[in-house]
Amino acid sequence: MKPLCLFLSCYLILFLFSAAGQAPAADALAATDAAKAYDAGDLETAARLFAATADAAPHSASAHYNLGNACFRLGRLPEALQAYRCAERLSPRDPDIRRNLALAAAAAGVPLPEPAGVRKLFAVFAAKELQTLLRCGYLALVAFLLLAFALPAARRAFLLAALPAALLALFALAALAFRAADARMPERILSEEIPARSAPLADATTLATLPAGTFLRVRETRGGWLSVRSGD
Repeated sequence: MKPLCLFLSCYLILFLFSAAGQAPAADALAATDAAKAYDAGDLETAARLFAATADAAPHSASAHYNLGNACFRLGRLPEALQAYRCAERLSPRDPDIRRNLALAAAAAGVPLPEPAGVRKLFAVFAAKELQTLLRCGYLALVAFLLLAFALPAARRAFLLAALPAALLALFALAALAFRAADARMPERILSEEIPARSAPLADATTLATLPAGTFLRVRETRGGWLSVRSGD
């Protein structure tokens, strides 16, 4: 039993150090030139510097959120929606991000796309959280199965304990699979008003005029045309 316990202990320690190394930084920006410009009311400079910050730290929800705030105050609603949407993906349960995203969508006069069905449950977790849940579930499952094999007297208890670990891993795996499927039809936000036509032809029937800020899913690219889905 000692070798097995040593193996499990080392594996757990390595996992924890790995998870700690990948943990996101605190969701708050330090006092920067961008923040100073924003506080001083120099919104053009703030937006430019916040955009550079978001490019340098694409996984920072705060960077995208601050960029959204600057663009919103400048009246650049499509850019604000794009920034808030990026922030929401990184921190989906943040009430400030969700509120400002809704305000920007209302100001642009466009509906916010809402996930339906099981996607609605998956949407409350960020991708990094799902990856952590998958690792934890998998690690716990392996540990309980090894203990069940090593301790026949307590095998039933360890197998029962392995069940929720397996369910946790399956949940995270399913959520990541749905996200991968969505990524194959990427979301775009229109920067300007544009007509939606029935076919990839300049003289095709105009089905609707989509306003700036409309959320689209790109289904196919054909030459200079995009086949898109908007709402229903």
